Amino acid sequence: MKIKIILSILLGFSATSCIHKTETSKSTDFTKLRFSLDHVVNEGETDPVFYNLGKRGFTLQESYVDHPGPVRCRFINYSTSLNDKRRFIEFCQISDKKKYIENLKTENKTFKQATASSMAVAINKDLETYYESIKDNFAAYAFKFQHRNYNWKQDNVSRLPGWNHVWFDKPLYDNFFIFMSEREPTEKGIKRRASYYRKKVSDRYRHANGTNNLIGVLLKDFDSTKLEEFLLTERDNSRLALHDGTNLWFTDKAKNELKNLLADKVYPIQAVILATHSLKLFRSKAKPDMDIDFFGEDAAVIKLPETMWDIIVVER
Repeated sequence: MKIKIILSILLGFSATSCIHKTETSKSTDFTKLRFSLDHVVNEGETDPVFYNLGKRGFTLQESYVDHPGPVRCRFINYSTSLNDKRRFIEFCQISDKKKYIENLKTENKTFKQATASSMAVAINKDLETYYESIKDNFAAYAFKFQHRNYNWKQDNVSRLPGWNHVWFDKPLYDNFFIFMSEREPTEKGIKRRASYYRKKVSDRYRHANGTNNLIGVLLKDFDSTKLEEFLLTERDNSRLALHDGTNLWFTDKAKNELKNLLADKVYPIQAVILATHSLKLFRSKAKPDMDIDFFGEDAAVIKLPETMWDIIVVER
C-alpha cells in the first residue's frame, strides 16, 4: 500500500489510473513501472584493476566506449536486465587527468565528486517519457535528462541513436551517485574488434572463474527513505530488493567482520555482489584475497583500491 501512495505522489496522479500522458503525447503505464539494476561504475585509475581481473578469470569485453571528460570505459558483462541483453560492471579510466580536472571546473565539481563510484538503474518504460512525467517532483535535486549519440565525436548535434541518462545534479546523498540509464538500439560508432561479432552472446557473459550474475550492491548504511521512494520499493532491515530480484544490501546489520573489511572505503558503494554456481571453482580460478561471512552466506572477496568498490562472490 505504501508503494502505491509513493507512486501517486511521484507521478502526480491517482495510483489507480492506468495511463499518464505527457506533453510529448507519449503514454506510459506507470502502474507497471519496474526498476532493475543495470550497471555499477568505478572511475579513476581503473585500467590496471580491470586487466588484473582478466587474469583472475573474468571475461573482459574487448571493445570500449569513450565519453567526454575524457574517460575510456571498459566492461565485464553479466546476464539480462529488464531493458537490455546485459547488466555489467564498468571501469572508466581517466585518459587525460589534467584535461579532466580542467573540465570539472566548468561544472563546479570536485575531483572526489566526479570520480566517486556510481550505480545505474533501468526501467521497463521509455526513459524520456518517464523523466518528463516526474521531473518536477525532483526539482530540488536538479533532476536532469541527457541524450548522447553513440558517435558523439562525429556528430553531437543531430539526435541519433545513443545513450539516455537521467541523474540528480544535486545527489540524494553525499557522494552517492545513482542514475538511470537506457541504451537505444543500433550502437553505431562504438569500436569493436571483429572477434566480438564472432562470439556467441552467451560466450561474452561466460567467465572462467564461474561467476554468472550481478545480483546486487553493498552500500554503507544511511537513511534510505529517499532512495526507497525513488526506486518504488521498501527496505527490509539490511536489504532493499529491486523488481528484477537484485538487491541493495546495507552494512548496518552486517557482522563486524564485514564492517572491518570495508572500513577503508571512501565512497558509500562498498562492493558489488556476484553469484557463482561454485565457490570452489571461483576460489581456484580467481584466487580471492579473503573469505568472509556475507549475511550468513559463505563468500569470497577480491579487494580493490579504497576509492573503488570490492567484489564479493556468493554461491547461488
